[in-house]
Amino acid sequence: MPQSRKQGWPNIPVHMESYVHPHVPSFTSDVKRLYAVCRASEAAIREIVSRTPFDYVDDLLMVEVASYGGRVYQADESDTWPFLDCGITIPISYKGEAGVYYLYEYETEDYAIFAGREMWGYPKTFGDVSLDIDDERIVGSVIKRDKEIVRLTGRRDSPIAGIARAFGGPVLNVYTIPNADGPGIFSQRIIRRDTGSGFVVEHQEHLAAELALDDVKQHRLSELGVSEVLGACYQVGHYRMEGASGWGSVLETLV
Repeated sequence: MPQSRKQGWPNIPVHMESYVHPHVPSFTSDVKRLYAVCRASEAAIREIVSRTPFDYVDDLLMVEVASYGGRVYQADESDTWPFLDCGITIPISYKGEAGVYYLYEYETEDYAIFAGREMWGYPKTFGDVSLDIDDERIVGSVIKRDKEIVRLTGRRDSPIAGIARAFGGPVLNVYTIPNADGPGIFSQRIIRRDTGSGFVVEHQEHLAAELALDDVKQHRLSELGVSEVLGACYQVGHYRMEGASGWGSVLETLV
């Protein structure tokens, strides 16, 4: 039967472009990011990892707040697509490969949320993310449902030598689509995405830091049991998302 309707966008809803197509390549100048490596509850991290196909590595996690203020897509060079992001990640491994797994991720714009969730399975949701910078401190914050659930403070007046441990490997997402006609999973794939090589650091500071996490419904961040902030890093750079540093790949289909 011949196609009787124009083919729609590859997103929901098909009649409207919900993010820039194609989403790769893009370029973002003047990226600002503050991240901290923390020690969390081993029991809490093991419990989370037990619900995934991955293997537990250790009790560390990373909290990052970043501003992507000038993102430009090759598909639409006439406009910029800014957003702020906060991610909470842990190191994991899968069949001997080291990787990074997102526990939570918050962003300020729906076009950034939709692209990450629909294409690659990131657990993105809306949050009022901010990154405030002055000469003494850098503060990253997430407010959700009128409550501050993340507050990361890097102390520029308290520099440190560096962070002993940095997370390595690609992001591994468990991209899960539920059944429509009853309980259960319709499909589940592990999506591998290695964007690290796309970020070029132009300025970097290592800082002492403090972190406060709080809870709202479905986001019980205090249960991660963060007990120590090992240090923070503030970076300014640019990010080019293209080719292998932009698109993801299906590592394995589970269902």
